[in-house]
Amino acid sequence: MRAMVTAAALFLSSAPLGAQVEIRSLTGTIEGHEVGGVTIDMIGNVYAADFGDIVWKVTPEGQRTLFVSGLYGTSGNAIDNQGNLLQASFYADEITRVDRNGQAKPFVTGQVSRPAGLAVDRKTGDLYVTSCSGNSIMKVTRDGTVAPFAKSDLFSCPYGIAFDRAGNLYVVNYNDNRMTKIDPQGGAVTLFATVSEKGLGHLCFKQDRFYITATASVRSSTASARMRGSRFRWALHAIHGRRGCTSTKR
Repeated sequence: MRAMVTAAALFLSSAPLGAQVEIRSLTGTIEGHEVGGVTIDMIGNVYAADFGDIVWKVTPEGQRTLFVSGLYGTSGNAIDNQGNLLQASFYADEITRVDRNGQAKPFVTGQVSRPAGLAVDRKTGDLYVTSCSGNSIMKVTRDGTVAPFAKSDLFSCPYGIAFDRAGNLYVVNYNDNRMTKIDPQGGAVTLFATVSEKGLGHLCFKQDRFYITATASVRSSTASARMRGSRFRWALHAIHGRRGCTSTKR
């Protein structure tokens, strides 16, 4: 069976937790594609990677166009401070910079092993990248200089990565159910939460909580075999407050 992707919008308000949430599909089902990273620019355009060679652009009105192609394992992505899309290619060990017109240029090549998740520091413009097979976090400056930032025994294929409002970095593992917190100054890594699912994927932060995608089962021993060409059931977790409470929607 072919994988299917649907772009959807989740509308949140300042209503109390537990209030009704509106979910509206922005596109029809995109058949024959898997699911990679999703990010949004300042004017509301959504960029959805397919963990293959494509990134789709979906306008707030739901118009879908092919934004960039020819990549290899399109995983995590982020918008930089200039409005460019930064796109990780998991199997090519590359990060590509794509301008607003869809013109792609290599940004980082061969210096990050299995790049999975991307997060931009809005104050400095520096990019932080999870290296799944390197079990590390790499820092990339605006000119493309790459340097190690954090490495820990707590990492096990670090995947999703995001900043909170205070500038702390958080990372979730694909190979287990741990979420870690990283000191942005010194790179010290501590355990923040244990999520109820393994196979943690992409991570984002909004207001006072994180949102994490997770596969319901992980069976293979290598990241490429687990993620490529397989069918998954996904769960969405919300983690809020310092106690690391979790809620799950299947």
